[in-house]
Amino acid sequence: MIHFTVGIDPSINSTGICIHQVGTDHNIYYIVSSKVTKKTIEYCNTSKDINLRLYEKHDTKGVDKYYLKERIKSKNIRNIVSTIEDILYNFFMREFYTCDYVVMEGVSYGSVTGAALIDLAFLNSAIREMLNKMKYPFYIVAPTEVKKYAVGNGSAEKSIMMFSWKKLDKNISQLPDWFKADDIADAFFMAHYNPESTE
Repeated sequence: MIHFTVGIDPSINSTGICIHQVGTDHNIYYIVSSKVTKKTIEYCNTSKDINLRLYEKHDTKGVDKYYLKERIKSKNIRNIVSTIEDILYNFFMREFYTCDYVVMEGVSYGSVTGAALIDLAFLNSAIREMLNKMKYPFYIVAPTEVKKYAVGNGSAEKSIMMFSWKKLDKNISQLPDWFKADDIADAFFMAHYNPESTE
């Protein structure tokens, strides 16, 4: 049996996923987004480590009624979760692959406010339900806990997390600076973090 752990950094705009083969330096990355640049698509198409999965996001602009906006936002969140579920299902359907556990970043209450906070909390909850349905053991960790584990500072900037990630995963050390990858950098550290060792 080949063992893997999974890190998920949930986001409405760009969810990062890292699937790490336990005991090796092998990591596979996924970006789940609704819209990326043509340059990003071209890079992912040639990368053996970073995969792009686009989901259909419906726009709420021009929608006047509140309940209709909420209905659209709910559909978008379901599309994100469905895409994540599809990634995990297709990866772990292999006969000798097993998921030991999933680590997901919790909601950052200090940096997100208003409607965005509600949407992110809804997404976080929907992913938990999906993981329960798939019977994957999972843990929710605070963003500060992930950063402290990664670089020793719970309030580290994104650039520090990116720098550390590139140093640790030699396969993506040449990732161009223009490539937005902070979500998968966070996912990398979550996939390598063992919450069971702190219980």
